[in-house]
Amino acid sequence: MISPDNAPAFALNHMVAPDLPLQDFFELAARAGVADVEIRNDNPTSPIPMRMPLAEVRRAAGEAGGG
Repeated sequence: MISPDNAPAFALNHMVAPDLPLQDFFELAARAGVADVEIRNDNPTSPIPMRMPLAEVRRAAGEAGGG
């Protein structure tokens, strides 16, 4: 039986909206009530740069209410 103590965790994968800028993706996750996300940078049309500094990713997550 699933309870709050053993409920499965879910994350929002960036591929649900691959063309959203990172900040907008984090805001989408926050509005949906999803605390965990998987960001992708392997999509050639993705607005997330291949070598975006981790500090910038954390800043964007923090501004959206996460991280």
